Amino acid sequence: MITGVLYVLIGVWTRSAGQSLRSIVDTEGNDMLYLMDAIGNLGKLYLLQKWLVILAIIVFVIAFFVGLSMTL
Repeated sequence: MITGVLYVLIGVWTRSAGQSLRSIVDTEGNDMLYLMDAIGNLGKLYLLQKWLVILAIIVFVIAFFVGLSMTL
């Protein structure tokens, strides 16, 4: 379930960023607004990925030390 929510968030932010970038090409006059919107959505996506990597590292370190303590 958690994985599904993460994939939905990644998809929504990626699609939204893509739509904003496409609007830069398709329209005139609001390019900066669309670019800032795209960068904001990509920022959310990269922030999510950053926290997932940090969480994975923490889980790995905990599992390593638990495994190490079980062998002693």
